[in-house]
Amino acid sequence: MDKRKPATQTQEKAIRKALAPFLAKHPKAQLDMYRRNQYALRMRVIDPGFEGMDLVDRDTLIREYLDSLPDEIMDDLTMIVLITPKESATSVANFDYDNPQPSFIN
Repeated sequence: MDKRKPATQTQEKAIRKALAPFLAKHPKAQLDMYRRNQYALRMRVIDPGFEGMDLVDRDTLIREYLDSLPDEIMDDLTMIVLITPKESATSVANFDYDNPQPSFIN
C-alpha cells in the first residue's frame, strides 16, 4: 500500500513554478513530491546534471530557486532528495522517499 499522499495543488504549483527555471536549464531532470503527513512535504529531483557535484553544491543550486517560496511551504518541506539517475538504485534517502515508514502524525 502506498503511504504517500499528494502535495496540495497549491504547494505543488508553487514549487513547480519556483523550480521552472531550473527545470528549463535541466530538461532531463525529474521532479516529484508528496506529503508524508500534515506537516511534512517531501521532494525529489533526479538529474543527470548532478553527476560530479557533492550534496552541498546540489542543495545550494536547488535552494537558489526554492528561496522564492513562502515560509509556509518551506517550513513543510522536510526532505529534499537530490540524486543522479545512477544513484537512485543505491541512495538510502531515495529508498526512504519511495518507501516511507508509517507516520505517527496524520
